[in-house]
Amino acid sequence: MLGARLVSEHTNLKRCVSIGHMSPARVHALKDAGIQRVHHNVETAESYYPEVSTTVRYEGRLRTIDAVKEAGLETCVGGILNLGETREQRVEMAFELAGIDPTSVPINLLNPRPGTKFGDRPLMDPWEVVRWIAIFRLILPEALFRLCGGRVENLGELQATAVKAGLNGVMMGNFLTTLGNTPEEDRSMFSGLGLNVARQPDDGSNPRPDNRAGWLDGETPRRRRRAPSRTGHV
Repeated sequence: MLGARLVSEHTNLKRCVSIGHMSPARVHALKDAGIQRVHHNVETAESYYPEVSTTVRYEGRLRTIDAVKEAGLETCVGGILNLGETREQRVEMAFELAGIDPTSVPINLLNPRPGTKFGDRPLMDPWEVVRWIAIFRLILPEALFRLCGGRVENLGELQATAVKAGLNGVMMGNFLTTLGNTPEEDRSMFSGLGLNVARQPDDGSNPRPDNRAGWLDGETPRRRRRAPSRTGHV
């Protein structure tokens, strides 16, 4: 709490925490300390969740998310694709997220790590990733939709195409146990798409690029070109 309060008092940074399950009382304490958003993923579809976690119940995740919303804080809720779930279960997760209606939806792509439960799974086909980004965007039209872990390994040269399929942004830099693009590489990618990557005057203290608050002027940049399909057709 002390760290959150110090950041709140001495910077204008956006303050988001990712600290696991929380009671309503703890959520309110975080709010009082200056926290603005809480990250807590559902991870996968409810019907597939027992294959992913046996120590944390899905219902418990929803209780934490409900406590965050009831406290008036923003929510950051997403999951991981390619854990062995079916296509139907991916759609199930997308609609579950739509029901939660989070401010931010971070989607991760499995980056298999040797020795882990899903370490022997192959990477997703890059074009399959692009299609699922488009599907999630259709189901979650209002969310601030980000692509996070595993995007470099799974998408490769199609990262820019994935942005055009419906992303608002990406998580820049490195992840918990793996490396990502350098910030310079990501800035170059967004600039190449004609998107604004300039530092905002408020230093991110009130970032709403999904424009639900209506404070952004101008129009969405147009596509510069179409990406060819796997078969060479547009």
